[in-house]
Amino acid sequence: MHKKSQVVNCLKTLISESEAAGLRIKEMLNDGGTEFNNSEVKAHLASKRISNQISMPYTPEQNSDAERKNRILVECAWYLIHTKELPIKRWAEAINTSV
Repeated sequence: MHKKSQVVNCLKTLISESEAAGLRIKEMLNDGGTEFNNSEVKAHLASKRISNQISMPYTPEQNSDAERKNRILVECAWYLIHTKELPIKRWAEAINTSV
């Protein structure tokens, strides 16, 4: 995604692909950013009966699973960059490799 306006379409795609795989999303936790907290997103989530939960500002501990996974990805990427002596411009590739 390059723009916040793309969030709605990406969210719809994620939900559709999850349903096609036989998975039902019951709840979405977000940080209250305007890209997630707007009428179009709320309406789509409501139509799919998905609960939209907003975490308190500046409390990453409320989303500890995602924060931990992000930290692990960053650590893996740094390890790859430093051990292989890669230029920092290869950061995106290092993150993708870590996934």
